[in-house]
Amino acid sequence: MTTSCDKSVCELSNRLPTTVIPKHYQLYLDVSQLDQYLFQGIVDIDVQINEIVNEIILNSVDLNITKIEYQQNNSTSSLNGSVELNDEHELAIIRFSQPIDSGNGRLHIEFN
Repeated sequence: MTTSCDKSVCELSNRLPTTVIPKHYQLYLDVSQLDQYLFQGIVDIDVQINEIVNEIILNSVDLNITKIEYQQNNSTSSLNGSVELNDEHELAIIRFSQPIDSGNGRLHIEFN
């Protein structure tokens, strides 16, 4: 889904917010169907949340995001996120139904 961005997101066209800082990426790619120009992948991103947030904004170009979960390091449960794509600014805006507290956690994203 492509959305128009609000002013705060549009102002981020060259910079991401500093409320969420990525610390480590684990990327898994399945390129077994690359001859058909198909691939799928999973990325787990260890993040530091600097203040309470309801959304995480990432750079994203030409990806179909199929699953998003966030888990705080001190929690056994995870939050499912929904994504809105902003093609003009090449952003994925991931929104959660409840606020995420500051601290460390892991963002799990599946895509193709």
